Amino acid sequence: MSDIRPAADLVREAFQRVEGANIVEPEALVIWGGIFPAASLGDFLSAWHSLLIERMPWRMVEFVDRFTILRASVNDAALSDSEKRLERARLFGPAGDLDLRRDRLAPTVEQQKAWGQAFADLPEGQEVDVFRWRFIGDSTQAWPALPDAWQYPIRSWPAFRVVEQRYYLWHADDRRVNAEWVGGAGLIAKGERLIQRQYLYGGRIEFVRYIGFESEVEHG
Repeated sequence: MSDIRPAADLVREAFQRVEGANIVEPEALVIWGGIFPAASLGDFLSAWHSLLIERMPWRMVEFVDRFTILRASVNDAALSDSEKRLERARLFGPAGDLDLRRDRLAPTVEQQKAWGQAFADLPEGQEVDVFRWRFIGDSTQAWPALPDAWQYPIRSWPAFRVVEQRYYLWHADDRRVNAEWVGGAGLIAKGERLIQRQYLYGGRIEFVRYIGFESEVEHG
């Protein structure tokens, strides 16, 4: 007998899962973000340092030449010292999820003034490396104070329906993956799954929050 189920059954189950999902009120969440020059990566991570160690211990990090997953350590210098090589980082745990992505842009006059003397004489239209960041976490936690120039004004958001999903991750010995790029050191064990919390509004996913990892044995 085939294990393949009709697509209609899978779609129906997906709708039922969303309809029965818990609702999270706006005041229960912090949704935050902004942009800062890549040269300030070390200062940005320092502002989050103790919170990341205690409440958001997982690191999913993409450099120019490799990708790895690891747990936080007291010394996270590997991230802050790699401003020229870091492309993306996801720093997460039960309390929140911080997403960093490298980009390039020509800063506005206001940004040049706010970002300091190093940008004051930048020729008009010249692009610089920046990091865009987004954070979603629990409002019950205390989060760091950041310079206004690094953050966008916080806007209001609606109540969301919340669905948890679990996904297997590829490993270095998977034939679909370039083993030279995905290093084996620090990766999670086979059989463990990434836990995601998906926030939906009007049936659409608005935010995806990484929580952590669990094994098949733990989940059952």
